[in-house]
Amino acid sequence: MKKGIFLLIFLLGIFSSMIWFGCSGKEDISQYTPVEVPVSVDGDRELKSICKKIADAAGRKNFRSLEKYFNISREERALIKFEQKRDPVKEQLELLSGHAQLLKEDKWQVFTMEKNGSVRILRVETGDAGQLSIVLVKRKKGYRISAVKLG
Repeated sequence: MKKGIFLLIFLLGIFSSMIWFGCSGKEDISQYTPVEVPVSVDGDRELKSICKKIADAAGRKNFRSLEKYFNISREERALIKFEQKRDPVKEQLELLSGHAQLLKEDKWQVFTMEKNGSVRILRVETGDAGQLSIVLVKRKKGYRISAVKLG
């Protein structure tokens, strides 16, 4: 009986030390953090085109023409409307219309992700020390709006 208890304590100690040493090794997680890199709009004709369309819609204060540029299919949009009783595209367009006076091409900062060159982020400073970001994703037929968000 004493040998069984001793063996159980010994195995428990080995198991505990394996967990301790396994969890104490620090891994550099900074390699997984997305890094934004500033880019220029000059060389990308398709990016200039979508930026101009957004700026023109902001000048007219009518963003309905941008609905077709969102990266969401009609079926997905209808499903979200049915299940969640909200329209994600309209919500994002309302956010754009709330900040229409800021959406001028010369005020934008354009970024891309270091490890994903198909993503572009148009960012403009809002008056309350925040930022309005428009995330664009490059597809075969040009850029599509993936998200519009504050922050």
